[in-house]
Amino acid sequence: MPDSSEIAERQSDAIRRVNGERRRAQTRHLRYRLAVLGPTTKAIIAHAGGLLFDRMMAGWSVTTLVADDSDPRPLEILGTRVLDLESALALDLRAALTSSDHTPWPHAVVVAAELYESDPRLREGIERALERGTTDIVMWGCSGVTSIDSRLTPLEHQLSNAARIFKAQALTAAAPTVSEAVTVTERFRSSDLSIASGGVLQHH
Repeated sequence: MPDSSEIAERQSDAIRRVNGERRRAQTRHLRYRLAVLGPTTKAIIAHAGGLLFDRMMAGWSVTTLVADDSDPRPLEILGTRVLDLESALALDLRAALTSSDHTPWPHAVVVAAELYESDPRLREGIERALERGTTDIVMWGCSGVTSIDSRLTPLEHQLSNAARIFKAQALTAAAPTVSEAVTVTERFRSSDLSIASGGVLQHH
């Protein structure tokens, strides 16, 4: 097992490489926006790390919002901007997602089912987005809320080789003492808009 200095060096190198790819991606004409909301850094990486990395590499602007107050560096390895979820919800999620290259609402939102079930503010925002039909809602896990579960269809994301490599590095950074295999796919359920699923996510 590599020592802490070797892990830190790998993380720094990974972040530099991702930042370079992100700068190149930002020069592309089309800038879709993806927001990923999860309870912990490790949960986001484990369940959606490959998807958010592949979206970033495809030129999307990716923001992660994390419920716990943890080290943002593991998510930065995957090329994402990291925000505190509670602060964003308290101030207004739309405002938090706004920056120089963001409009107030993303084209796709990936969210942990447990957050949807437990936070009424988040649940209200997701339901409004579904009603408008302009934002693809993608969820991992089962919320237990019939009104949302019945509107989502199963899908999976096939990770690129690069996504698997960087996801493994991010998982190591998030939990250095835990060895976790990276699978070739990530499983979700989606509202089935083509904006997030076209060409990358496969519905079943």
